[in-house]
Amino acid sequence: MDPSTEPGSPPPPTLLGYESSGRVPAKLTARVIFWAVPAVIVFAFGVLLLLNPYFEIESSLGLGVVGTPVMPLDVDQSDEALHQQMGIRTAGYLVVLLLAQWFFLFPRGRLTLHTHGQGRSAVISGAAAGLAGTLLTVGVLAMLLDLAGVWQPLILFDSARSPQPSDIGTATRWGLIIGGMGVCWGIWGFVFYRFMRDRDHRTAVGRVTRWLLAGTILELLIAGPAHVWAANRAQNDHYDCYCARGSYTALVFGCTVLVWLFGPGIFLLVVRERRRREALIRDA
Repeated sequence: MDPSTEPGSPPPPTLLGYESSGRVPAKLTARVIFWAVPAVIVFAFGVLLLLNPYFEIESSLGLGVVGTPVMPLDVDQSDEALHQQMGIRTAGYLVVLLLAQWFFLFPRGRLTLHTHGQGRSAVISGAAAGLAGTLLTVGVLAMLLDLAGVWQPLILFDSARSPQPSDIGTATRWGLIIGGMGVCWGIWGFVFYRFMRDRDHRTAVGRVTRWLLAGTILELLIAGPAHVWAANRAQNDHYDCYCARGSYTALVFGCTVLVWLFGPGIFLLVVRERRRREALIRDA
């Protein structure tokens, strides 16, 4: 005989079937939107800074990639040729960054983070993260070489000021710079691959994103004051363009990585909030 049916026994408690009211998911969605909107604004502003010299929007917004290893400044070029090169290289720079974002998050091409870090996925994600690490490393090296007086002659070519026959050509110097960046990219790609290959992809992406963000903030904190100091000296310097300073390259590449990280950062936030929402609905 069931004890709950005995005379005088208290009735069994009533079990209520709770369902999600939708309020918690709405709050989580609002939190995602709260972070996503500023991220979109920052990304759009970053693109504006890169395209500023091509469309001549505002001179105070800088020269984009001009004067960096992406586009060493050749004063001997005509304005038309310089403008054309500016558009081509800026567009290529943006395309490479967007592709790196995609392959960092989705190495198998599918819109999911449910991927273990072994094999091809770790290689692709590691290479994408290595690009960001390369930009930060080149920024630091540019500042150090600038202090040694090596960076400006390497990144800026003006035959009127450097007519010596021993001066190597612009194409040769650009090839040396890109070759050095390629070696750096290979090293960073291997480092990130070794880290990601034995870990869950979502966990590895989150950790790498935090490491790159910390390195970016540190570099910008150093490059900002250094560029202000360099800009003040530029008026009396042999090379009067601030874009030829190593601190400018560090600022451009540092800001690029900062904007680049907003993509993975916001996506990881969406994934985390989605998992939290699913857990709340499941436990409700």
